[in-house]
Amino acid sequence: MAIINQNILDAQVLQKYSLVNNAFVKVAKDNPKDKVEVEIGDTKQPDIFFPQVKIQRWDNESNVSIRLLDNQIGQENIKSENDQIVWEKGNIKANFYELIEGEGGYEFNITLKEKPLSNVLQFSLQIKDAIFYYQKPLTNEEIDQGVSRPQNVIGSYAVYAKTSKDNIVGGKEYKCGKIGHIYRPRIEDATGDWVWGELHIDEQTGILTVTIPQNFLDNATYPIKHAAGLTFGYSTDGANSLVISDTTASKRTGSVYSPASSGTCDSLSFRGNMNGGTGTVSTKVFINTKDSGGSGTHAQVATASGDKEYTFLENRTYTFTLGSESIVASTDYILSAIGDTADMGKGTQVLIFADTTGGTTYQESQTYSSPESPWVYNTTSTYKMTIYVTYTASASSAIKSINGLAKASVKSVNGLAIASVKSINGLA
Repeated sequence: MAIINQNILDAQVLQKYSLVNNAFVKVAKDNPKDKVEVEIGDTKQPDIFFPQVKIQRWDNESNVSIRLLDNQIGQENIKSENDQIVWEKGNIKANFYELIEGEGGYEFNITLKEKPLSNVLQFSLQIKDAIFYYQKPLTNEEIDQGVSRPQNVIGSYAVYAKTSKDNIVGGKEYKCGKIGHIYRPRIEDATGDWVWGELHIDEQTGILTVTIPQNFLDNATYPIKHAAGLTFGYSTDGANSLVISDTTASKRTGSVYSPASSGTCDSLSFRGNMNGGTGTVSTKVFINTKDSGGSGTHAQVATASGDKEYTFLENRTYTFTLGSESIVASTDYILSAIGDTADMGKGTQVLIFADTTGGTTYQESQTYSSPESPWVYNTTSTYKMTIYVTYTASASSAIKSINGLAKASVKSVNGLAIASVKSINGLA
């Protein structure tokens, strides 16, 4: 039974984490509109420390917990190495530490001190309002379309909220509803030789596995570092890139979005960067109602444009102000963007982030100065772009529930008939 001994921990760990019920707890992002919390161990099982990392997003509306399943024999130890939390037992060691690149993330790093009996490491997986999307190798058709996918993204999993998340003015910042990303593990031995591990998630059994090539284990110099190498990034960016402009064409690219509430549009935003240069590119965005009749004619609801400064591989949010156009709850809309190919002397491509999710994405070469309205297009691919609308919910849909009860079932609030109450906490 492992218990945290505060007296042997380094000051860096004690400064970063609070000790709660035999676990380490940290607020990684304190923005109340997009709060991210990290837990090492399990606060719900205080009698023993478990080698587990839990990522909670949006005040724990969604979370993912990953716990090493070990069959090691020996004494468990919990200590620290500078700002890293360390768990050891037998021939296995786990380091937990924060990643600061981009929006941030967390590393669950396994070290194998000796050759293991099995080339498969197993982890239990507990989730709340989350779903996983496997990122396959690119097809030749995707490569021809200009889709790019880094090596650590091939074989990885994008993690999204399972329920629809809307970006309402003054509310939480869900953006495209991405919780984080579990990247493909890169496994390295003591001499620097390395190999990619195979990551697999079975949501039915709640098991995550990392398979290490047996030949690598047979010939490695131990210890092996990053034997699991589970990097959980809580960036909201998609881990892949789609092109909205390159040196040959302007490419209108859009994903389908369905708001949970009706309201009026405030702005449309997407995350992206430039490949191969730096400069200002004229960019347009659109909202189109997705045709449900099969003709592929998508009526335009809103559009906006602006000159945007793109910097080589610097990830930014690009926001366009809309004109209070109306959107209707549970209606499918295509949110799209296009860049002006005439500006592409400043770089080779303007990119927008996306993940393979089984969703619906449209892409088509169009003339920047006269894009189609309505957009007549049917061919799709299975991406979810990092693109979203922020809007003001209509009065009738601003309050869904009161103290956990559906609004329609509440007869009074603080003794007043519900019909006489004009607002609750400032919302109609």
